[in-house]
Amino acid sequence: MRPRGTDAPRPSKFMVRTSPQVRRSLAIEAEERGVSLNMLVNQKITVPAAPRSAAAGAA
Repeated sequence: MRPRGTDAPRPSKFMVRTSPQVRRSLAIEAEERGVSLNMLVNQKITVPAAPRSAAAGAA
């Protein structure tokens, strides 16, 4: 049994539905950079986000 408040292990698969145009654009960018589509998306979603207070001020 896990201690209270800890997360259970999660599968590493993460699927996103998008338009064919977005997928094509990302695939082209990945090819231009010489990386896989998966690697490109991983790089894009792991970029640190701006602090919430800064993001709220920009809206």
